[in-house]
Amino acid sequence: MPNDTRDRMMQVTQRLDHIVPDQMLPDDVNERASRQLEELSGLLIEHVPDPTLSPDERLERIARVNQERVPQREHLLPAVEKLYRLERRLDDLVDNPRLSSVEKLEVLIENVNEVGERFDDDPDFVEILERMGDERTGLEPVRE
Repeated sequence: MPNDTRDRMMQVTQRLDHIVPDQMLPDDVNERASRQLEELSGLLIEHVPDPTLSPDERLERIARVNQERVPQREHLLPAVEKLYRLERRLDDLVDNPRLSSVEKLEVLIENVNEVGERFDDDPDFVEILERMGDERTGLEPVRE
């Protein structure tokens, strides 16, 4: 994976996933966890750069070196199962059986871009998602 792609993946991870604090914990605990998660995620991406894998899946592949481990099969899903799960989620999000999974994802992406058109400063895709926040999960919009 080229460095610029890996850097962008890290930026997206840092900006979206790591900004979700646990409201029951102090800020310093959340910040420390964010930094540590970023460091671990970076190492996992660097050594197992397959973009179809989650951090847990990357770790499970590296864990193969430990012969005494108990494999966590939920992190060893075949492509067919991953695709099935993605398609089911897309079906839930875009209720139009005539569209393919790719077309459904494109609908969602276009919807995000339409939200971005409301901003005066032409934010990129990640910035639009940040500014939207997610009230249902308690994620406040990021205001930079």
